[in-house]
Amino acid sequence: MGVEATGFRTKVNYIFPGATIYSYQRKHGGFSAGLAFRRNFVRDIPFRKDPTPPLLCEAPDLELMMGGRSIKGLVFSTLDSTKADSIQISWKSRSILDTTKSETFTARLHQLNGGMDNVIAQVVCQKETKMAWPAGYLNPVTGRPVEGQYYVTVQSQQISSCASCTSEASTTGFSVQKPERIIDSVDRCFRQCFLEVYAYKKVNVKRVKYGKSPTSCVGCICPIDTVSKTISQYHLLGTVKKDNCDASKLDLNTETSGIMIPKWATTVYTSVETIVAGDCAGIPQGRNKINYSAPVKKGKAGVFKRAYQKK
Repeated sequence: MGVEATGFRTKVNYIFPGATIYSYQRKHGGFSAGLAFRRNFVRDIPFRKDPTPPLLCEAPDLELMMGGRSIKGLVFSTLDSTKADSIQISWKSRSILDTTKSETFTARLHQLNGGMDNVIAQVVCQKETKMAWPAGYLNPVTGRPVEGQYYVTVQSQQISSCASCTSEASTTGFSVQKPERIIDSVDRCFRQCFLEVYAYKKVNVKRVKYGKSPTSCVGCICPIDTVSKTISQYHLLGTVKKDNCDASKLDLNTETSGIMIPKWATTVYTSVETIVAGDCAGIPQGRNKINYSAPVKKGKAGVFKRAYQKK
């Protein structure tokens, strides 16, 4: 007779910023046990038994969208009277499944308001990958969420013929707050540009290749070879920060002229990150980043042109 038992216990801490900082702690765990026995065998015959593949539950990728854009971590004002699109809560599995496993999800939508943490919507142990926002927590005129802090958690559960597991929780959220009204007759505008100048250097690296060896560690995954590979290694050359700047009028060659370019660099790159806040003559508020590149000849950068990411 034989007995086998396994188990786990995890603890995850969450902090939700806002006018009031809330801390929250989630604990979960699980276990499995097995019992085996035999009797009246005529003789003992050893035979090969491959180990049972373990279950690995990974936290799903969680999305929180409104009007086609992410609202993760955003703060909305209760004074905003514009009509809003519906809120979509969805998630995507990161687990690798086969015919011997099944996966379900448990998702919960919480509202923090007045020191109370209430679950206002949930999907428990279902195969669905989305959850609707409850109509009772939307302004009937604008369709925007009512005042409060909201966060979503989602976990993955897997079950096979001999085991089960539960992942850690993925979480994200946003808040809707009533702002303190401050009368200020002075127009406020904050504009800042941050430039990063960098280049990529071709370097040779070695990595160990693993596989099944016919001569050593038979039946196991072992190091069988060392292979060389050429990779592009990122090198930060320098940074430039400018206050009260207009990114559309920046001369990148002038702004980065004081940064030394190494001899091995054939192309130099510059990322221009702009931050705009306040009333800035109609310029949209927020954070934006655009990348540029320029060829290098005799240690000097040519004309910078916008660089687009290849798809």
